[in-house]
Amino acid sequence: AKRRKTLKFKSPFRLRSRKQQIAAIGSSNLGKDDLLYPHEEDFKDIQAPTHIDDWLAQYVEEHQSYKEWLEMEHQSFDFMEDRSAKSFYLIPVGRDEGLVSMEVLQSFCMAYFPGVQVKILPRLTIDASGDRMTVSYVKHTRRGPTNAIMELKSRRCHRYDKDKVPESHRQFAVDPLLNVLSHMLPDDGICLLALTMEDLYEGGTDSFCVGMAAGGSGAGIFSLCRYDPNFNSTEEPSRDRDRILLARSCKVMVHELAHMFGIDHCTFFQCCMNGSGHLEEDFSQPLHLCPIDLHKVQTFTGCDLEERYQLLQKFYKTHGFDE
Repeated sequence: AKRRKTLKFKSPFRLRSRKQQIAAIGSSNLGKDDLLYPHEEDFKDIQAPTHIDDWLAQYVEEHQSYKEWLEMEHQSFDFMEDRSAKSFYLIPVGRDEGLVSMEVLQSFCMAYFPGVQVKILPRLTIDASGDRMTVSYVKHTRRGPTNAIMELKSRRCHRYDKDKVPESHRQFAVDPLLNVLSHMLPDDGICLLALTMEDLYEGGTDSFCVGMAAGGSGAGIFSLCRYDPNFNSTEEPSRDRDRILLARSCKVMVHELAHMFGIDHCTFFQCCMNGSGHLEEDFSQPLHLCPIDLHKVQTFTGCDLEERYQLLQKFYKTHGFDE
């Protein structure tokens, strides 16, 4: 493959030195046998951008060490007060054609965040009556749950995609859906993550939007529509379609859940928590966590790292993942 020309990082971003990387892990007396030790063959440095739309060619990210994460105020601390009383919630939204099994995603989430209870809510269906699209849902209020209906905004597609998608294609504005989800978190929930095969958009100028989270409400929604390797393809369906879509779905799910627990984009190593400026960059990034973000996950879940790696190894073997 032809090697791409590297570009400059957005100024004044600078890569961290090896000494700074190790210090950011936040573990005293770190030995080479420690599961948090950043062996160079396992944890690679952040790569320089190769495209003008790459994340670090556009944005200057702050470096978030373990110590800096620990000093922040976020819902990880509410969760750590009583892990057994709080749950992560997943919910499928819209059409179910092509969406990976929520039960498989649930099992991956419990391997990635061991000790966390992960529950699945019933599908949030989108009802179509003429040109009107609505969702009916149970709204949680201070007075208790109540039935509610929200009208959605939709369109066929952005003008950029009008010749690329079928006439039956549809997109939904992300804000009304996020508004609905922000009122659906059960009393024992710490966060609610919706996954959908519906295409989303944010504003009139956007071609599409992968998703959005409302940090204060603990709710987020993310579209896997364009993560499907068969999206917009005129070729024969990929034989590896299910495995590829599952891997991509797992990655976006745990990336966004980690954000809900105060973990920022990683700027120390190649890591699941790296930012991405476009889908190609997203697809190229690893599923594993670097030692810095792994230490954060270990802290808020209370997990045993060796057990966590064993659970992930079992999942990867079962589903044909390379990692």
